[in-house]
Amino acid sequence: MESSEFENNNNIVQNEESSSNNIPQVQVQEEPMQPKKTKKKKDADVLNQELLKLVSRGSAIICEILRLKDFIPEPYSNPNEEKLYKDIIFDYSIFNAGKLDAFEQRLSENTELHDKDEDFRINYIELIERFFSLFDSIYQYITDWKTFIKQVNSGKFIQHTIDTILSHKDIRPVFVESVFSAGVMLLLVDRLIPGPIREKLIVSYYRYKGSTTIQNFQEIYKLFAQTGYRPPTSFSNPKDEEKPKKYQ
Repeated sequence: MESSEFENNNNIVQNEESSSNNIPQVQVQEEPMQPKKTKKKKDADVLNQELLKLVSRGSAIICEILRLKDFIPEPYSNPNEEKLYKDIIFDYSIFNAGKLDAFEQRLSENTELHDKDEDFRINYIELIERFFSLFDSIYQYITDWKTFIKQVNSGKFIQHTIDTILSHKDIRPVFVESVFSAGVMLLLVDRLIPGPIREKLIVSYYRYKGSTTIQNFQEIYKLFAQTGYRPPTSFSNPKDEEKPKKYQ
């Protein structure tokens, strides 16, 4: 009895072994090891990404300039419309010798003038805000570019200096484009949104939003002041183009 049980158990073990041998074997392919990035490679990638983000912002700002040039409110650009609103639209001269305070006093005492100003604000505030947002974006771009240069010079990107950036075949074109974009922005703004219009838009924004709600106002005020340049009536025939005397 015991021998038959042993034989039965032995047969069961053999059957299990034979069945296990029939299970298809799954071959696990080992993934090839990826070469580890060196510290220098990682540093270059981080720096390049910072520049790419900056250049991408610059392209978006330039597109916004080209869009908004066709939406300058008539009271700021059309001489006939300007005459109708000359008592509520001002350039930077309003900031001189308490003129703004005197105007605000007159506005509070004159109901007709106040209503006119309020109607104007309701009709044009969205465009005024969009133009000021554009000016602020340009200022922030230039500020961030300067910050990037300071970071390079201070050693944040350990393997890179300005000289190594300019000698790197992949990084150099992006760096050059970041500088080029800043120049294009300022030239386009001066040509497509002339100085007198910029000043009036900024003064209107200041009046309607209040100085306490505007960050970096003094810097934006200085950056977008009139340069003395006057774009021609027609760029195809720039006879009446005026340039600052120091550039003539």
